[in-house]
Amino acid sequence: MALAIKIVIIVVVIALIILVLRSKLKDGLRVLLIVLFIVVGVLASLFPIERWFIRASTPEEAFAQTVSSGEIMDVIHGKNSCMIYYSTGENSSSVCFFEIENGEYRPIDMIDVNVVSAHREDLNLIRVVQLPNTKEHYLLGILHSPTHVLEMQDEYSTEFYINEVYRIANDSSYDVFAYLPEYSGDYQVAINGASIPLPLMLDQNLSIFNFTL
Repeated sequence: MALAIKIVIIVVVIALIILVLRSKLKDGLRVLLIVLFIVVGVLASLFPIERWFIRASTPEEAFAQTVSSGEIMDVIHGKNSCMIYYSTGENSSSVCFFEIENGEYRPIDMIDVNVVSAHREDLNLIRVVQLPNTKEHYLLGILHSPTHVLEMQDEYSTEFYINEVYRIANDSSYDVFAYLPEYSGDYQVAINGASIPLPLMLDQNLSIFNFTL
């Protein structure tokens, strides 16, 4: 549905441009209107305008209206939000977030999801992200284990979602996720008994899209 909304808006913009070109308006006004319509079309393609239109009563409905293809593997529920972990192909996956407002699920643009803490070691990467409006925190990670065993825990008895992506002779790769209602600057998570600190980073305006470590 999100893609359909943007396509409709772009088609309308093109139709308006054609009408202006065929009109008897003065050249200056015609150029101004065409530029205005082009700007509207570009903004419609770049920004999450679907947020204004999409309302769903369940995460699954919101996902179906927002994501063009993919199979839901897990729904991680927060207080006023949720995260959907979904498959995009063999050994390929992604996530999306939804805000809950008045009992309805609305999509959150990933560009507005900020990384507030991160830890990298070899092939392992853990990030803590914060959602824009609810200010809730989620943990996202890619972890490896040569023993094919992965256990995670923290002092808050957080429920960690662990999915084995692949397994070879001396390595297993896992996608891991969690909702962190108790996240603070001194948060730590234990991975197979080893404590990993995830302190709050100073730059809290670092989009998950622009994040490197």
